[in-house]
Amino acid sequence: MRSFAAILVAVLALVSPSMAQNTDTVFEAPAGEIEQLVIGSVTDLVHIEPLIRAFQTANPATTIIYRQMTSLDLYAATNEACQEERFFADTVISSALPEQVRLVNDGCSEPFQFALPAALHDWASWRNELVGLTFEPAVIVYDRQGLDPDEVPRNRFELVDLLRQTERFRGRIGTYDIESSGVGYIFAFEDAAQASTWGRLLESLGQNRARLYCCSSEVIDGVRNGELVLGYNVLGSYALARQKDDPRIGIVFPSDYTLALPRAAFVSRHARNKRAANALIAFALSKSGQELLSGPSHLMSSISGPERLNAIDTGAGPIGRRGRIPSDRAFSRAAGRAGQGQAQGISRTMAELVSCRRSTVASRLFAFPSALSNHAATRGRCRRHGRRTGGNSAARHDGGSGVRALAGPGIDPRH
Repeated sequence: MRSFAAILVAVLALVSPSMAQNTDTVFEAPAGEIEQLVIGSVTDLVHIEPLIRAFQTANPATTIIYRQMTSLDLYAATNEACQEERFFADTVISSALPEQVRLVNDGCSEPFQFALPAALHDWASWRNELVGLTFEPAVIVYDRQGLDPDEVPRNRFELVDLLRQTERFRGRIGTYDIESSGVGYIFAFEDAAQASTWGRLLESLGQNRARLYCCSSEVIDGVRNGELVLGYNVLGSYALARQKDDPRIGIVFPSDYTLALPRAAFVSRHARNKRAANALIAFALSKSGQELLSGPSHLMSSISGPERLNAIDTGAGPIGRRGRIPSDRAFSRAAGRAGQGQAQGISRTMAELVSCRRSTVASRLFAFPSALSNHAATRGRCRRHGRRTGGNSAARHDGGSGVRALAGPGIDPRH
């Protein structure tokens, strides 16, 4: 039993267009409640709890209700509340960046009431209403007991070659269900637009009857307990945290390119406690908050994350010695560049990107490779949307703009 008073309440909430489950965890005010702060988020509680606890130390009269949902359910609930001009959460934190940008562009947020840190990268903010708090890579996780060291794929080309052993890997590969996961869709979208291996990789996942999950933690659980041999496009922050406690988990930063993205936060226009919402985001961006994100939370901060990840020693020397993380733009990649006549139509294009997600019917693609021909046309439309808007939040090493990549050609950052 934990010594602190955290009350866990499971709630079934009706969220149009479908029923979505959210879990509310209540952190009682240490000094007695004067105010409440409601956070809507996709982040696993274990990763954000250190930040919440530290914030309450500085704000002991604030009770915090942490409302955790999947990324698309969070978007649907936030968007519905915004359109109906009612309260849902004081602040919304999500790694589904296109959805976050769309909510901001649709008027669901308001400008911050504090100055963003001077050290914050240009790519990490949008219209002074959305800011990236973290910097997280997409990695391959694998079962060290299921793969010999010389079998571990260092990049997507080697992964495709490995997955030709269908009898061995059928039903034992995991990845995001991009119909239910906004983060998974971002990564898949960028793979489709950037990777020459996308078609072959998608076919390999289908032939091996890849298992689809809503969340990175479920894929990592599958690798940890031996149900899965390998997980593709898993959030590296979660994987690195779990690896500290379980050496069975291996991690690969793909050497052809490694995608990365931030968790972005905004203050809701219909927030009941805008002061506390602004204070929480400001604290997360402060030196103390960034140290918590990069340390106990294992999320890596948006300010120091690129440098910290470059310094990770994967057994072949720090990543930074073998590759560079370029400094580019991110939110402009997700929504198009504003301020120069290009902001018009951003929300419509984001709606088209969401529509592209729906039409890919990901769960069927992985189960039936014959659907690839239909997906190719959809991918072409989505790719054109990506070029028009600048694409999504994730970026590859040679992509020019985006959050940034952790590894480039020739890098072998393998755990």
